Amino acid sequence: MRQQLWSNFYQPLQIPIYKTDLRSAEMIKYAFNAFLATKIRFMNEMAGFCDNVGANLEEVAYGIGLDKEIGPHFLKAWRPDITK
Repeated sequence: MRQQLWSNFYQPLQIPIYKTDLRSAEMIKYAFNAFLATKIRFMNEMAGFCDNVGANLEEVAYGIGLDKEIGPHFLKAWRPDITK
């Protein structure tokens, strides 16, 4: 009953529903967040490298995002506005 209720709730969003045990679901959440943070941190480091060598970070991010194993998502570096 509960599974059907959640399936009906998420169906309009057209997102995948993966059914697993509670411990695995928690690990999926932690692993996803850690991977996402790593990807963002990596691009922040690449921003510094690009600045040092005069490369265009957006071009670099686009180029590596073309690889299907990496993908274009979350390849934006966060650069603080140091003029404030």
